Amino acid sequence: MINRIKANSTGVSRSCWLALLLTWCAQPAMAQVTLRVLTDNNPPLAFQDDRGTFRGLAVDILLRAVEGTSVNIEFEQLPWPRAYARGLKDPNTCLIGIGRTAEREPKFRWVGPFVKGGISLFAMKQRHLKPGGMKEVMAQGHTVGIARDDVASVLLTRYPGILSEHIPRQTLAPKMLESGRFDLWASGRILGEYRLMEAGVDAEEVLRVDDTEVSMGCTLETDAQVVAKVQAGLVQITARKITSEIERSYLNRIPLPARK
Repeated sequence: MINRIKANSTGVSRSCWLALLLTWCAQPAMAQVTLRVLTDNNPPLAFQDDRGTFRGLAVDILLRAVEGTSVNIEFEQLPWPRAYARGLKDPNTCLIGIGRTAEREPKFRWVGPFVKGGISLFAMKQRHLKPGGMKEVMAQGHTVGIARDDVASVLLTRYPGILSEHIPRQTLAPKMLESGRFDLWASGRILGEYRLMEAGVDAEEVLRVDDTEVSMGCTLETDAQVVAKVQAGLVQITARKITSEIERSYLNRIPLPARK
């Protein structure tokens, strides 16, 4: 009798485990999640080519990072002020290719770094300006061109009293610098180097203000697990040197600071 009871209880146990296994197997795979990724025309980090396809250093890195995951990416190009405003409040929305500053840190869930960038000041070579720091820039009364919501706009709060000139669009900045509208142009280093080269303006970096990382910032309403999954993918492709290969493919004419 005792042996029979043991056999029956074992049978029940196995049946329960089988039922649980079948229930688990019947569960759908982790749901697909779509991140809406916003940018302006921000070459070489993120831009649309002639056929409307999104390309760029940051775009390619992101797409490789999410390969084989349940995270889908939808890109959208907007004027930067609109993109930035939406990137602060819309759920499952991210801004790609932005500088990760202390001022921005609490406003986003972050994925990065994609590449080392930095905030730099550029001046026309013929001016021979070589400021030793921001305090010297202010003491000498230099006017600095800064675009609203650009990573360099943090200089306005870090250095109250700085003489500044508003730049409506970053694409206009090189020619505004060349025409003497301001003495120095403050910009993300990579974008600044690229815009100057693209416009054929003979200017140079004269001061590196900091070494801000180029990253992706997602709204605080974005699922933290989704952000963590993208970050894990980025870590993997960075370890496999894929990010370095993508950097070289876009920035072979623009020197990059070494990765730490």
